[in-house]
Parts: sequence; structure tokens; C-alpha cells
Amino acid sequence: MVQQRDGAGWVMKLAAAVAWGTMIWGVVAPVVQAEAQVVRSVRVGGGPIGGGGPGGMITKRSVEDYATLLELSDDQRETVRTLHEGYREAMKAYQAEMDAKMEEIQEKANDSGDMSVFQKDLPELMRERIEKSQGMSKRFLEDFKATLEPAQAEKWGKVERQRRRETMLMGGFYSGGGVDLADIVRREKLGEGLESPASTDYANTMEEYEQDLDRVLSDFERARAELRKQEGGPAMIVMTDGNGVQADPRMKTLAEYSKKIRDMNDRYVARLAQTLGEDGRQRLERGYGQRAFGRVYGKSYAQDLLEAAKGMDDLGTSERQKLAELEAQHEERSRSLNRQWVESQRRLEDATDGMDFGAMRFNVGGGEEKEPEDEAGKARKAVKDAATARRELDKATEKSVRELLSKEQRDRLPEKRERVEEGGVMFGGMPGGEEEAD
Repeated sequence: MVQQRDGAGWVMKLAAAVAWGTMIWGVVAPVVQAEAQVVRSVRVGGGPIGGGGPGGMITKRSVEDYATLLELSDDQRETVRTLHEGYREAMKAYQAEMDAKMEEIQEKANDSGDMSVFQKDLPELMRERIEKSQGMSKRFLEDFKATLEPAQAEKWGKVERQRRRETMLMGGFYSGGGVDLADIVRREKLGEGLESPASTDYANTMEEYEQDLDRVLSDFERARAELRKQEGGPAMIVMTDGNGVQADPRMKTLAEYSKKIRDMNDRYVARLAQTLGEDGRQRLERGYGQRAFGRVYGKSYAQDLLEAAKGMDDLGTSERQKLAELEAQHEERSRSLNRQWVESQRRLEDATDGMDFGAMRFNVGGGEEKEPEDEAGKARKAVKDAATARRELDKATEKSVRELLSKEQRDRLPEKRERVEEGGVMFGGMPGGEEEAD
């Protein structure tokens, strides 16, 4: 989070950071046109070549998933791991090369004071980054496929579908538009232990989901490629002095695909829940909620403290009882606040066609900004109010936990960690996009 920085020099650095670190569905953002401004609140997500997206590195975890899908032998797995190590080293070397080129562009902008350098030089660099890294990933997958037996090769389509989900499903315009339900059910092992006919219904539903989603992602892949070819390059977000953020009209196409995926995921969560037992249903809905609304359902520091305090061996009976009551109260109140937060977030996305740039707004004049009295403004205020209420609840719970403990026990509590949000709106990340997954 960047707070209260002044001057065109800082804005240029922000432009570079956003353009390099943020890929909206594989199209580069942004072009910045601004003089000395005050950046009130900006959250930048995404990542370098090792992250998800169209040029993302194939992770160790993904390779293990592919091996499981194809039922590789131990010898085959070892061969593929060796191939992957060579691929990873090549990708890391190329990432360092791209980082150096990015530094050159930033230095050029800093020396000249000309922010249009980003607009002129970054699109081509990003195209090169995508094309080169995609080519390296394609060669690795070809080498991987060459290790397969004929029966295994017949299942290669499953790998292609999963890879498409990994590269095309990113934190998007709509909450839930960047979530892979297949990954959730696989991580949670939701299909294990089901008896017929539930097991058959589950398997058929998952196969239908993967096929339906793949058709949308294939169409999206073609649409995105066409957008990159359009005049004006791949720049998508324009930040201006006065109005904050303006969206390139081409973003509407990308937002429409995000909404299609969001709606599809909503439907299939409901359908899959009918094939699972109560425990499986809760785990599915919890997993989907955490990925679709990472800010809402991500583990809070208050929960960290409650968990740590419960695990203390020297906690007295009275304190343990009070802690249990405190945890129950926090959970019940959080459930209500989280529901309000999610509902208002969905309202905001629908009111803005998935293109609310509240996280990147500029407050040029200083002072308090007022939300407009339209549906989007009301929903945005509701989001802020719900987030504030949850934050206040968490802080009160943190205080209460500490008050229950002795000084020696308080000293053993974990320090507050920086939260990593999953699958959020616009600049959210995607679970599984990390380079390493050991």
C-alpha cells in the first residue's frame, strides 16, 4: 500500500511499478498522464515472470498435478522433475534479463522526466516477455509429453485444460471470476469417499464444469489475443489528474468474460454442493469464499491470536473458558459482517460492470472524498462500512485475547503478519500462482 506521496517523480515510479507488476487478464496496465499529485491509496498486485498469467512460470506444484492426472510412474516423475529444473533455471535467467530492461526504462523516464516513455517502451517489452516465456513453457510441455506412454498421452487434454485454467484464471474484475473450482475440490479431496450415486453425480458434474469453463477460456484466449493486436497497444488503464482513473474501452470485453466465469462458478458451487455431504459442502463453500473474497475470508490476526492462545499449555481453566466464549462471539459476529461485506462487494461490481477502480483513485485536492449518491457510490460506501466494522471487531477481539493472558503469555503470541489476499477483485492474486510449491 502506498500512502501520501507527492510529486511527478513518484508518479513515474508508480507507473513503472503498476505497468510491470500488474497484468489484467494478460493485457498490460497502464499509461499514466499526471503532474504532481497526491496518491492517497494504491494497491498494486500481480508479480514478475514467476507468477500466474499468460507468461507465468509452470510451478512445481502444477507439474506434480500433471503427473498425478497422467498417472506417471516414479521413473517418469523423476525425469519430468529434472526437465522442470532446467526449465525453471532458464525462466529465472530470462526474468533477470527482463528486470534489467525494466530498470533501463525507469532510468530513462527518471532522467528525461518524460512519462510517455512507459507508454512507448513498455508495451513492446511486455509483448516480448509474454511471447518468450510462453515459448519456453511450450517447449517444456512438449518435452514432458514426450516422456508419456500412449495410454497416458491420450489424457494430455486434461493437462491442457488445467494449464489454460492456470494461465487464464487470474484475479479479475468480478469476485469469483478468477477461481478454479477444480483446484479447490482437488486440494480439499472433496470427491474422495463418496458412494454411488453421489460419486457418479460428482464426477459427471466436475467433468461438465471443466468442459464448460474450458470453452469460455478458449474464447477468452482468442479475444485477448485480438485485443493485443489493436491500435494503441495493450495499455488499458489511464490515470489522469482530476478524475482519478479512466478505463480503456477494451476492458469491457475482458470484464464480460470475468462475469461469465463468476456466474459459472456460482452455478457449479451450488450444483457440486448437492453431490457432497454436509462437511464437503461447507469445505467447498469456504474454499470458494476464501478465493473469491480473500479480503473478507482471509485468516485475520485476531484468529491467529485466538488459535495461539488456545494452544498454550499454561492457560487456566477459567481463561480457557473465556477464550472459547470470545472465539464463538467473534465467529458469530464475523459471519454477519462478512456476509454484508460480500453482498455489498457484489453490488459494487454489478453497478460498475466489474470496473471499479477505487483502489487506484487519486485525491488531487486533498481532504475527504465523498462517494456519489448513485448505486455504485452507495455500494462502495457499504463495502467500506462493512470492512471498517470487521476491522473494529478484529481489533476488539485482539485486545480481549491479550487481556486474558499474563505478560509472559502475551510475549509468546505471534507477531502481526502481512496478509496475502487471494483471488480478489481487479488486482488480486490467484492461489497456486507462486513459483515454488514444495
